[in-house]
Amino acid sequence: MDIILLIARLSLSAVFLVSAYDKTVRFREAQEEFRAVQVPWPTLMSVLVIVLHWLGSLALISGIYASYAAYALAAFILLATIWVHRFWLKRGQERVDVTRAALANLAIFGGLLLSGVVGPGKYVLI
Repeated sequence: MDIILLIARLSLSAVFLVSAYDKTVRFREAQEEFRAVQVPWPTLMSVLVIVLHWLGSLALISGIYASYAAYALAAFILLATIWVHRFWLKRGQERVDVTRAALANLAIFGGLLLSGVVGPGKYVLI
């Protein structure tokens, strides 16, 4: 079971690790994405999201503070999904596409909650 917990942590962390890297190297574009969805203080929020994604993904990978990281990332993805994927306002194919993205985020949210509850298992760095 511990190897499955490690694989789950690594899989969940990949989403946020790639996002952290992407938002870091494309910082201006990240700010513009935040502006486009009307996130207040887009520069500050971009920095905070980048830090959360780096620290959260590294915590999941290492297993150190993994439960706290999982809960923090779960809260983030839930809020981001509600803020960005407003499928209830869409129509037609756009509604279908946005709903699929929101459901994918819901699956990640569920995985993060499970990871937080169960903990990292025995495979922890250090």
